[in-house]
Amino acid sequence: MYETYWGLAHPPFTDHADSSWFFAGHSHHTALLKLRYLIDSRQGAGMLVGSSGIGKTYLTHVLENELQLNEQSVVRVLSSQFTSREIVHDIAFQLSVPELAVDADEVGLDRLLHGIRENLIELTAKNIPPVIVFEDVHLIDDFQVFQTIRSLLNLRIVGQVEFTILLVGTPVLLAQMMRSGELEDRMAVKTVVKPFSEGDTADYVRHRLQVAGCEQPIFSDEACQAIAEITGGIPRKINRLCDLALLVGYADGLTQLTANDVESVADDLVMSIAE
Repeated sequence: MYETYWGLAHPPFTDHADSSWFFAGHSHHTALLKLRYLIDSRQGAGMLVGSSGIGKTYLTHVLENELQLNEQSVVRVLSSQFTSREIVHDIAFQLSVPELAVDADEVGLDRLLHGIRENLIELTAKNIPPVIVFEDVHLIDDFQVFQTIRSLLNLRIVGQVEFTILLVGTPVLLAQMMRSGELEDRMAVKTVVKPFSEGDTADYVRHRLQVAGCEQPIFSDEACQAIAEITGGIPRKINRLCDLALLVGYADGLTQLTANDVESVADDLVMSIAE
């Protein structure tokens, strides 16, 4: 709605931006490097932890885009919604395991795991072992699911059956892993994504605007400072605040957004949520 007014080719603050829009803030960039190390060094399993809205899923999509250049596949499992059997079945389905050519209800769990193992042997031989991403792991309340993840890790044989398991969740996941000692011990890399600093927040806002085709400083330096203070450096909150600020600025015919403008929009946003 406001793109033409501000000289933008695309909405700059969508939560579903393409991976090419990735902003390498310090913590996010460090997390991405650790995940690449986990995968490239074939260490087996790791964790990606961060608060809601920090950009964990987006980071995994950026990672997936990089892996696709090497023809490596990413299997995504919504683990919090599945039983143990459904998890194994879903992984087998995404890996195109031949055992699923028959009625899924007739295939035993052991046979599915065998099919997955055979598939992984082939992918390992081609030097393109997959990455299995378990999302929202902090929501799992069935301990058997964690046992299933551990069973999958037991399929690994260095040099023969290679793959990476990545558990993604909020900081609650760290406590869950402590209660699941054997699985926690298998986590070779643990990376916690932190909010943007004030400087990173300002750079993030300018980066998103630039990628969207912006050729003018829409948000003043003081406005960027206000955005950092109001959002706490959480990308999802930054996106919502900046998107609404651009809309209000367009409606009011402004040429630049100041700290007062951003604070006013934030007050309206809080009021609308409260109502």
